[in-house]
Amino acid sequence: MSSSNSNETAHQPASRRKSKLILLTVFAIFAAPLVAAIIVFNFWRPTKTTNYGEFLPPTPLPKLALRAADGSVAALEALRGKWVMLHLDSGACAQVCRTKLYDLRQVRTAQGKHMDQVERVFLVLDDQPLAADLARDYAGTHFLRVVDAATLPPALSTADAATRIYLIDPIGQLMMRYPPQADPGRIIKDLQRLLKVSAPD
Repeated sequence: MSSSNSNETAHQPASRRKSKLILLTVFAIFAAPLVAAIIVFNFWRPTKTTNYGEFLPPTPLPKLALRAADGSVAALEALRGKWVMLHLDSGACAQVCRTKLYDLRQVRTAQGKHMDQVERVFLVLDDQPLAADLARDYAGTHFLRVVDAATLPPALSTADAATRIYLIDPIGQLMMRYPPQADPGRIIKDLQRLLKVSAPD
């Protein structure tokens, strides 16, 4: 075997090792926020907190039967990796409902450079058609109609569920809920703390 062939043979394993190391490094960078979220919300729940929202038992959301505004099948799983602010109401969306839509838009905007890590979902609970101005005035909100209410978990089926705002973490767990007529300023602060963990500077 020639000297040049020996050098090439010796170089190949080192090159492969370097490629694997680069690949693992890139994966670690992108996976770190998700791992942090898992640790914080499954293993670290401080007894004394300053959060405004009420922590819920960390349980993955079941697959919900949903339809998008155009009638196509939709799934909350498509939003994995993001924080999701969710609320439920009638398609008629009276003033209280519209106030929630406005508040959620403001809460997301207030996250500044991290706002792309936050999504808004409105689950329509009935057959009432959505007013045309909702999609225009609250662009970016995912308007999804619940096809089968039986697929909703107990936490979203309470008598006061339509009065609350819920928070889903990046791994798809319903992890927090807010009181009726929640203070958007305090929700902003909660979300800022959470984003410091899952989307650090």
